[in-house]
Amino acid sequence: MAAHAGNGFACKLLLLKPTKQRTDIDYDPLSFLTTGIHSGYRFSLSNCGSDPNRPAIHYQLVAVPVEHGRTGFRAFCADESGSIWYDKAGSSTNCLTSRLPLE
Repeated sequence: MAAHAGNGFACKLLLLKPTKQRTDIDYDPLSFLTTGIHSGYRFSLSNCGSDPNRPAIHYQLVAVPVEHGRTGFRAFCADESGSIWYDKAGSSTNCLTSRLPLE
């Protein structure tokens, strides 16, 4: 958000494309950013919000297993606070509601 004060936080995964090229063999940002899928999890950004003085000062990020029980079990979530939480049952809604801290 600090780097893009006029826009605030990105509210679409594709907007998170890195500006510098990486040389990692297994790193393909366009695949992840266009599909939202990485390492068996589906990522999504939602609930972007603003206030009268600044755009997009809030967001929620969730990651849930693509196939619960096969590609993962837990859901993970975060928001602009920088904290990461999880839900043992894999529910994005419960993750954002209960906010069990990832330790």
